[in-house]
Amino acid sequence: SINGMVRSLRREFDDRFSHYFTPEQNKKLSEALEGSFSGVGMTVGRNSKQGLEVGYVFRQSPAAGAGLKAGDVIVEVEGESIRGEDVDLVVAKIKGPEGTDVTLGVRKGGKGPVKDFKLTRATIRVPITANRIREVDGRKLGYVQLTTFSHGAGAALRRAVKRVIDKGAEGIVLDLRENGGGLLEEAIDTSSVFLEEGKVVVETRSRSEGNLTYEAVEGHLEGVPPMVTLVNRNTASAAEILAAALQTDLDIPVVGTRTYGKG
Repeated sequence: SINGMVRSLRREFDDRFSHYFTPEQNKKLSEALEGSFSGVGMTVGRNSKQGLEVGYVFRQSPAAGAGLKAGDVIVEVEGESIRGEDVDLVVAKIKGPEGTDVTLGVRKGGKGPVKDFKLTRATIRVPITANRIREVDGRKLGYVQLTTFSHGAGAALRRAVKRVIDKGAEGIVLDLRENGGGLLEEAIDTSSVFLEEGKVVVETRSRSEGNLTYEAVEGHLEGVPPMVTLVNRNTASAAEILAAALQTDLDIPVVGTRTYGKG
């Protein structure tokens, strides 16, 4: 009955972001925001007519061990089609207790026949950032990837950016591709790595909480070299807030494709 009411409201208000979760589904969804969860170790994008697209696959995870890669498409979970289901609900089906199995029907690269992959769930430690230095045309370029906005994302991003600066980076690429977002407070903290205190990060409008303005907090890094931000169609929510704040306040270019569009 509750699901029926939610579906009716979604249709009436053209709202694709409101869902009903059982307590167990909500628990599974919240685990990922704590920096670890029990699952197969990957992020996912949209659930289109073709299926649920695999995004970032964590190293040394069950998904990586089975050979799943970005661009693969999940069409079945435990032999049942997931076509048309909400992404968060599909994710809740894939997650589960450590040591239990889940069978995913996958089209490799989104093409060809559906192949079953039986994965044993494990505790996944989410790698919030990755960073490295690359030499491009004789100049040092810092690459910093931010994979999620779980607890501690702001502090992790600060360390990663400082690390490439200390290694002599003359420019930085901030990679937010496949980042589906997370906690709003971490969107503020990550923006505050670059923005001066008091700069507007995002404004929100809410029927229950009124209109709010979130500003950068103190402690931005000095001497950050020129940057660009990479995005794709699975860059969503808090990741869109960070990209937009950097573009609006610091004129940092956004490079890639149209993002997810999560209000």
